[in-house]
Amino acid sequence: MNGSKQLLPYEWKVIDGKPYVSVNVVVDHLGVTSNWNQAKAALNLVPHKLNDVKITTQRLERVIPEASIKVEYPQISGLRNKTAEASINALLQERAKSFVERALKETKENQPSPNGSPYEYLGNYTVTFNRGGLLSILEQTYAYTGGAHGISVREGLTFRLSDGKLLTLDEVLRKNPDFRKIVDPSIAKQLKQTEGYFGGFKTIGSNPDYYMKNNGVVIFFQLYDYLPYAFGFPEFYFPFPELYKSN
Repeated sequence: MNGSKQLLPYEWKVIDGKPYVSVNVVVDHLGVTSNWNQAKAALNLVPHKLNDVKITTQRLERVIPEASIKVEYPQISGLRNKTAEASINALLQERAKSFVERALKETKENQPSPNGSPYEYLGNYTVTFNRGGLLSILEQTYAYTGGAHGISVREGLTFRLSDGKLLTLDEVLRKNPDFRKIVDPSIAKQLKQTEGYFGGFKTIGSNPDYYMKNNGVVIFFQLYDYLPYAFGFPEFYFPFPELYKSN
């Protein structure tokens, strides 16, 4: 999608010899809302008006005997405000370059790996929201430096296209500055109900990881923050109507 491999997994299956994939693929990435009409046994797809912006994928790659480093990152075009466009593109490019530089530095300082394997570094992204003047991108980096498995890190970036500003969750949800009174208890309850929960969650804090999706936001945590590695990145989706109901 937009020339980049996708980060988010989706259910797919073969039924009567035909391949099917979850409708969430188009809901999450093609700017539509879906609803199921039980009486007609029909799936309705309603398109949204997307931002008038083009997203293309750029790549950085370094292959050396000790490591393989490959990064995909987005660049945008078509904004009326060319200063904002340049600012967003510069930030996204700099993040990709910094990842490559850190990977090269780590390789130089720490090779050989414990099992003698070359290091592997990967970076890619997903556009999760692209309408209403906002663009939300989920970036993921992966590093394997030996051992049982590599480690991934995710970061959400949400831009206001009118001026290129990178928005915090508080800025996105400015209509309800007390939204933590909704999300903190909900996340705490869900974590406590999850087997393997390490404990310790009290609040999402002042600047939580998040990205926008469909008609709401996803607040997420990193690997090992509150759950074992096998659970991946704990994610908690909150539709906007739920976040504004107490306001």
